Amino acid sequence: MLINTGVFVYLACLICFLIAAKRYSTDNFSLPMLFICFALAEIPYLFFIYNNSDELHRYVLYNLTDLDTAFFKHILYKFLFVSIAFYFILKTKFQLGFVSNFYAINYLPVNRYRYISLFFCLLTILVFLAFLSKVGGLLNLILNISTKTTAVQGTAFYRNTFLITSMLTVGFYILYLSKKTTILFVDKIALFFLITLCFIILGSSGERKNPMMLLIFAAMSWNFLVAKIKLLTLKNVFLLAFLVFFASLAPVLRKTGAIEIYMESPGTLFIDSFQYIGEVFKRFSEIDISLFIFSHFDSVDKLWFGASLSDFFTGFIPSSIYPEKPPLDEGVYIYALAHGYDVYPPTAFNKMLPVGWPLSRMTGPYVNFGIIGVVVFAALTGIVLKVFENIMIRSAYSPQTILLYCIIVVTNFGLTNAFVFNLLTVIVMLSILTLLIKIRIK
Repeated sequence: MLINTGVFVYLACLICFLIAAKRYSTDNFSLPMLFICFALAEIPYLFFIYNNSDELHRYVLYNLTDLDTAFFKHILYKFLFVSIAFYFILKTKFQLGFVSNFYAINYLPVNRYRYISLFFCLLTILVFLAFLSKVGGLLNLILNISTKTTAVQGTAFYRNTFLITSMLTVGFYILYLSKKTTILFVDKIALFFLITLCFIILGSSGERKNPMMLLIFAAMSWNFLVAKIKLLTLKNVFLLAFLVFFASLAPVLRKTGAIEIYMESPGTLFIDSFQYIGEVFKRFSEIDISLFIFSHFDSVDKLWFGASLSDFFTGFIPSSIYPEKPPLDEGVYIYALAHGYDVYPPTAFNKMLPVGWPLSRMTGPYVNFGIIGVVVFAALTGIVLKVFENIMIRSAYSPQTILLYCIIVVTNFGLTNAFVFNLLTVIVMLSILTLLIKIRIK
């Protein structure tokens, strides 16, 4: 009863923050609004999992000493993190003008944006074909969707590349439409075709996050460049229902033999996927892993005190050169600890299980510095998020900066090794593509 009350109080506080965010900016896609909305999205799963704790991962249950204490810590520290980060989001004015100027691309002839969109569309298709060749073809990929992780192993470069080029395809076409005096019906059909094509490509590897990110990016681009989007419309309700259904498909299709079963009886796919609708809310919560972390890291002597930071710098070294290389993702240590391994960073990746329970923007600082880490990194996270929004605004909403903004918001970016490394990878790729565009223009 006490924990349910705590979750309800946390919900009430988030609603108050949402009202403050609405007063700060009426734009539904502003950072304060999205930051609080994503925090709110966790609430249904918190209520569900506390009252159905037997649904927790078995290794979490095995290591859990006191459910109420661990759950209370999660709510308390999450509230603390969100409150501090939200304050710094509202107050930070810091801008990186030279970065905004580099990504700014609003000085081109209108038709040039359409050609750039076509270029990225062709590049997406070429990289996707190379990806299919790597995994043995589309049919082989579909038939092995139940073992997706193994099927797509070693293809991260291809998948990251066609994610970025897909989003830029859509982003530059929307930028092209925003520069036109009149947007024709055929223009909207072309945009729908591009979004559908890129959505199918991103979803073909069994991913849920990337196709959904594409749709969110498209909505952001339209909102910032063409016209403000009203969220509570019939069309958007149908779109939300589709996203929830799409998110519930992956667990069903990943079952062994699922493709053969549902090809014979497509109707049962809808029935079986219904039980996984709650998965969409689970994606916004790290409570399962948090409960283990707050149970295990129950004293100061167990904290890492930044020991995993060195893993970030060795992360750039290929394993073939450095066989004893520690994991870049700190979540590998967490998974190993949950399975009874006595590990502490840095430890060679090959001495642990090749699976990770990723640290979040809140638990990452906690395992290193405890509650002090939560407070300090909350402030830093709020500043970083706001700087990226400022870059986007100052660049006149170029597709590249909207893409960066979308990624850091949707992925709940935090200052952990994995998050920072992935963000730097995206920035490098976007910078190279931007240089190619500008060189080609000259």
